[in-house]
Amino acid sequence: MSTPRSALLAALTVTALTVAGCNSAPSPVDESSLPQLTDATVADSPPAAAPDGRVLRLSGPLEGGELTDLAVADGGDILAVRAGAHLGIGTVEQFTSGGYTDIEVSPDCGPLSSRDSTFVLACPDGGGGGVVRVIDAGSPDTPRSLRVPSPVTSAAITGDGRILAGTSGQGDVLVLGTSSGEVGDGDTTTEATIDIKDSVDQLITVPVTGEADRAVVIDRGNTVISGVDWTNAKPGAALRAGLGVGRVAVGEPGTGVIFASDTRGGQLLVYTVNPVIMLHQMATAGDSPWAVAWDGGNRVVWVSDTADNLVTAYSVAEGVPVAVGSLRSGANVRGMAVTGAGDLVTVGSDGLQVIDADTRAGALEHAAPAP
Repeated sequence: MSTPRSALLAALTVTALTVAGCNSAPSPVDESSLPQLTDATVADSPPAAAPDGRVLRLSGPLEGGELTDLAVADGGDILAVRAGAHLGIGTVEQFTSGGYTDIEVSPDCGPLSSRDSTFVLACPDGGGGGVVRVIDAGSPDTPRSLRVPSPVTSAAITGDGRILAGTSGQGDVLVLGTSSGEVGDGDTTTEATIDIKDSVDQLITVPVTGEADRAVVIDRGNTVISGVDWTNAKPGAALRAGLGVGRVAVGEPGTGVIFASDTRGGQLLVYTVNPVIMLHQMATAGDSPWAVAWDGGNRVVWVSDTADNLVTAYSVAEGVPVAVGSLRSGANVRGMAVTGAGDLVTVGSDGLQVIDADTRAGALEHAAPAP
């Protein structure tokens, strides 16, 4: 049975009372007072044994490359799949047949992001500046390139069409826009530069119903998760994120819920971002969790664990996340998403894995009840 949006938020709010009892309000992290960490390292997988669904060994420009990132757009039917200097855009059927669109990119580009029918990828240009590639899922053969003065490695688009971008190892978030509101090749302007003092290792925008998007950044080296008040051009609150944050993903659109993997600590972390970022729930999630993806149809969040080649679904409808089913994955899963057709899709060293909606639902139906 699906959980209404209000019930999801209510469950998170109840949990927050315990967390907030010790920390009544998040405050910016003074990194000088914290022990310096290193980026969490995701565990190498053992060889995958009988992964669920189909595992596609891709042909064309992506052939032979290790697939390292994945995003979905246009209602979840069109995928962007990254391997080194190539970005493939297409449907599952096009990746199966080799008929996807290939875009050459820098191998130094950062993580993919998507919003509605748009993919965004930030890349340093090798000369001290950077390029944000903006790709319409419906016409991927004509990507737009926005040149920016920083060697950006992470970017995301807001609901009103602005681009937020930052650089791993640097603490600035750029707010990019145009006077026309339409983003075209090279015609961007920097509306604001926000010093958040955290490395921008992944940046996402988070829809909040009736309000401007929130923006969230993770800094892996200091395992910090930060809000960015981009509408007022200032940093937001920041929190330590477990023992070694890995990836972050948006939950149900409009709720302001996000999920993060604590790769070093072996946890799933659940936050809300409205009005400020706040930790609500946490639970153990295997030895090396990395990719996270919200499954709105089943009201669960999927988390990959490269240590044992499993992707596990967690319900967040109660006080703590509860594992409600698992599926066998390919090796070294680095990206994961749920398509509009209901397929759970992963990418890793074994290729593109497609687990159909019936198989996914069956794993949830036959899961052992929680003790």
